[in-house]
Amino acid sequence: MGSRLRGNDRENGRYRNRLEATVEKSFLWITLICLIPWTTPQGLGADVATWDCEVFPSEREVTFDEESGAKVTFITGNSGDDANLYFHQRSWLPDGSLLFFFRQEEDGPRTFSGYLEETGEIVRIQKPDQSLFGLPTAARYANEVYVAHDQALWAWEIETVFEPKTRVTVTEKKICDIPEEMGSLSGLNENSDGTRLVFGGPVKDSTGSLIVAADKETGEIQEVARTPFPAGHIQCSWDNPDLVMFNHQRSWKWGDHNRFGGPYDHRMWLADLSDRAPWKLYPTPATGELTTHECWWVDNQVVFCSGTHWNQETGAEESHVKVIDVDTGVARIIGAGSWVEGVSPRDLAKRNWWHSSGDPTGRFVAGDNWHGDIAIFSAQSARERLLVQNHRTYGGGAHPHMGWSPDGKKLVFASNRRGNVDVCIAEIPVDWFADW
Repeated sequence: MGSRLRGNDRENGRYRNRLEATVEKSFLWITLICLIPWTTPQGLGADVATWDCEVFPSEREVTFDEESGAKVTFITGNSGDDANLYFHQRSWLPDGSLLFFFRQEEDGPRTFSGYLEETGEIVRIQKPDQSLFGLPTAARYANEVYVAHDQALWAWEIETVFEPKTRVTVTEKKICDIPEEMGSLSGLNENSDGTRLVFGGPVKDSTGSLIVAADKETGEIQEVARTPFPAGHIQCSWDNPDLVMFNHQRSWKWGDHNRFGGPYDHRMWLADLSDRAPWKLYPTPATGELTTHECWWVDNQVVFCSGTHWNQETGAEESHVKVIDVDTGVARIIGAGSWVEGVSPRDLAKRNWWHSSGDPTGRFVAGDNWHGDIAIFSAQSARERLLVQNHRTYGGGAHPHMGWSPDGKKLVFASNRRGNVDVCIAEIPVDWFADW
């Protein structure tokens, strides 16, 4: 546990080492430009385009949670159903200046957009004629976001100036083509040292999936895994640049072990760039156990939701927030769920969790439930605090799908409080950091 308390020191050290390496690499790159003719391989820089984004006035409204007092900012105020990025995707630029989300424009299309923290203004990031697919994700170290369109992956560098008026410019560079045998995209994530993008999708005319890694500079693609089952939630370890996690898309439901069976019927899987076949992260018993919504965390750990009690007739279920150490295989409960026989599914869902994600500093883990509540659990003590509540109606509406800011001080989530879906930012109260 002690190593988790030094998350900031560890991250700062990594950042300094990476920054020094980047400076050395930059000097080398400048020298090479001077010595050899400029070429445009498939990798980063092969195709370059630049455009200015349309900027819209701020719609934000600041509120405070009735119980915790946490500051909650509604960043969207239109009547459409907006959406934050999925909880295991990076939503903010690494400098925290811009938050990415999907905006449903009134009487218009759903567009990939951004929220400027400094002014509250909303920015349409994509060009009007572009059609994106898959799950975008922000970069770990550069002010970029990675997207997919026209059967290729692209890096979009974001530059923002505020004077004399706000101007946001995107410079697009092609990384690689998506393999032709991949029917669609079911995951896109950047590895821990920022050198590769890992992505995957279903193989055409097959029940299986293909997961690959693309070198961001050369565009070279290396196969990570082929699975005989549909794979999703593809994510890269935060610590090991060669390690990837994905899930078996069919195996989270209660009783699936009895329904499907076989050696592949487990939720969470790992793979790397070696010749080793994919292996199970958290083997579940044949009697069935809920395992769902996994997400990488610090120190090569994974957080996920899991429980062993379920009422088949009513649908009531138990679900804890758990943490598993990938290196040792030891799992523990960090956010306890509840099980009481005879309690209605609606009431029981107030005390059980469905999505979980850990903050980048290693201090906290967040969990959401079917009522749109978000609880914060201490990594040190497992102490639970309710951050926000009632942002979803049980039985309907978007899940919060909360994601963390780079500094671990804020969460982005989806809210149904106003009838439609808005994107919100909740700030962790300052005194929670002193007593966690």
